[in-house]
Amino acid sequence: MTRLIYHARASLAAETYTHGMLATLVRAALERGLSLGFDVPDEPEVVLTLLRDWGLTSGQLADVTMGNRAKPGESDVGLFAGSVDYWRHTITRLGRRAGGKRLYWLQGMESAESYLKHGSRLRRMVLSCAERLAVATSAATIVPSAAMDEELRRSYPELAASKIVIIPNLVDGVWPRTGAEYARWGLAERPSLALGYSGSLAQWQCFAETCAVVAETQRRVEGCVFLVLSRDCEAARREVNRHGIQNAHFASVDRNRVAEYIAAFDLGFMLRQEDTVNRVACPVKWLEYWRCGVPLVTTEAVSIVNAACGNEHNLKVPLNDPSAAGLLLADFGRKSLAERYAIAQALQERVRSDWIWAAWRTNIDAVASIMSCANKMT
Repeated sequence: MTRLIYHARASLAAETYTHGMLATLVRAALERGLSLGFDVPDEPEVVLTLLRDWGLTSGQLADVTMGNRAKPGESDVGLFAGSVDYWRHTITRLGRRAGGKRLYWLQGMESAESYLKHGSRLRRMVLSCAERLAVATSAATIVPSAAMDEELRRSYPELAASKIVIIPNLVDGVWPRTGAEYARWGLAERPSLALGYSGSLAQWQCFAETCAVVAETQRRVEGCVFLVLSRDCEAARREVNRHGIQNAHFASVDRNRVAEYIAAFDLGFMLRQEDTVNRVACPVKWLEYWRCGVPLVTTEAVSIVNAACGNEHNLKVPLNDPSAAGLLLADFGRKSLAERYAIAQALQERVRSDWIWAAWRTNIDAVASIMSCANKMT
């Protein structure tokens, strides 16, 4: 039986942002009669628990292979979340003369991201070469945005004939607001304006810039609170205090409970710098906000978000002018609860129509067709 085998050096359990896409591809593979394999560092029971959460039956779980048993055969399909894993497998595969198709899942421009993190031109050059060759030799490359497709073809003109399929990071559906979300933050009642942030404190998440805008908004809106959802609450608290922000609340929860807390936000921050990495990205954060009916406070850096937001309901602010941004947020704070409810409903309707997995079924089926027609890799 043909298998879809997921290869990654990183822990599957830890890379929670990949779960939506991976669960979708797993279901598509099973629908076409493939079994599954996982070449990951996680313990087998960890992987099986995730698969149960994704709806696999006992019979399907019994056919899952892991570790050394997940080595690919002639008819198997390998799914690789990165060029390093792709080429590590490819080189060892050549030594064994093993076949199988390969799918390259490109979640971001690896070479550009590496340069931002490490500042090494040599590292960027090596990853750029690996990236280009992985796209050229894979049966298909999955990318999260049209901007990344365009960037790949612009950067590497020789890839014009390569099979590139766009599947964004999507969500399963919308999250209902019940009123209980405020109590989760320790709030006795709904505040006049709840500004929210969900994410890590990595530099590219622009948390310091977010705090500067919150501080300016609080000067203009009485009773404005700042809700911070992050794994690193202590570091977040220090940054919040540095900006003199009042009425701040902090929480750290498991990934499956994030929506319960985001639902308390009136506005959700997702500020980004203008660069290639952000322009071609598809951060799942904006859809986590939208599925809860929360408008974005964002910049024009992320192409897919910029196009989806338009000029309706969401606030596009200048990254380095917190005073101007604060004025825009204060203006939103003057909206009535009825107006805010209408905006929330409109955003959730956009999610239902355009940004759930079912809406991208054609593209998902295109990848699934490659899986189910697995032959020897050319």
